Amino acid sequence: MTEREKQLAAQAAAEAVTSGMVVGLGSGSTVAYLLPALAARRLEVTCVSTSPATADAATRLGLTVVPFTGAGAPERLDVAIDGADQVDPAGWLVKGGGGAHTREKIVAAAADRFIVIVSSNKLVARIAPPIPLELSPFGLAATLRRLQPVALRDAPESPDHGVIADYLGLVPDPGSVATRLSAAAGVVEHGLFEPGMVSEVVLGRGENVERFAPPSTALATEGTAMPDSPSTAARSADEIVTKLSPRSVADTVARLEAVVAEKGVKLFAEIDHSGEARTVGLELPETKVVIFGSPQAGTPVMQAAPLAALDLPLKVLVWADGEQTKVSYTSPAALGARYGLSDELAARLAAVDAVTDAAVAA
Repeated sequence: MTEREKQLAAQAAAEAVTSGMVVGLGSGSTVAYLLPALAARRLEVTCVSTSPATADAATRLGLTVVPFTGAGAPERLDVAIDGADQVDPAGWLVKGGGGAHTREKIVAAAADRFIVIVSSNKLVARIAPPIPLELSPFGLAATLRRLQPVALRDAPESPDHGVIADYLGLVPDPGSVATRLSAAAGVVEHGLFEPGMVSEVVLGRGENVERFAPPSTALATEGTAMPDSPSTAARSADEIVTKLSPRSVADTVARLEAVVAEKGVKLFAEIDHSGEARTVGLELPETKVVIFGSPQAGTPVMQAAPLAALDLPLKVLVWADGEQTKVSYTSPAALGARYGLSDELAARLAAVDAVTDAAVAA
């Protein structure tokens, strides 16, 4: 399942790339799924890579890869996409399991947007060791003594000939540890990436794709905030759940409405955005919204939180994304967090999970 989650996250992130962009390609097993997804879109893009292995793989797939060394290299990137070893609720990342974190950080810093793609097992409640390090071979013994506890990694040198090691101390505050490591003579770079670098985390969870932004980014852009941990029930007030349907948009809508009827839930409306667009001479991929709910379930929610009426009845978006049909909605936990609902009241909205599961079932 982890590999499938990586693939889904990578495919979703590839959709953020458009022709004409300069794209930073990361390293590692998740990026291995990004490359074919990006190549399949046949866009006119220029790429830079954080590792020779990624550059070779991208070139074999037909992507244009240019050097990122020297004064003639691209001075800014439109987007960088890479994986991570750990992602905490504040948006701190640990990267560098493959020893390329120095280049990965340089590429991320050069990008207007840095998108992180991960499987659900990469979400952690707290950053923990090991923290990858790239060290200068000059004065290595003295550097190791100053950084204790630290261990050399049995791994090849970095792409820029640095020594790869791991800091093994506790990380009670990632910011303080990052400051200490950055200030240490002999440390070329460490694998802690601060939340301010991250534009978005694209997460594969089961067969679904979720998107989050670190709190600092979310406040600045009104985006979706990071989940607190892998097991946190109440997430950001704007969390969107997306599921893939094996059917066409029309058939998925029909199945969704049939399930709503089977469960005795009231169907309030079906809105055909793409159809309305055609009436004014505009084109929009198939996009329909199904609105349904139960006064018995929703009224107590609105009694407790009148503003919840803005999100009720429940709304499910069924839309065409290329050749895929997707079903998206705001999760009940997110609605609960948005309006400060008790767990009991938030549970009244959980019908949307079961209804959409049934609608996309094979």
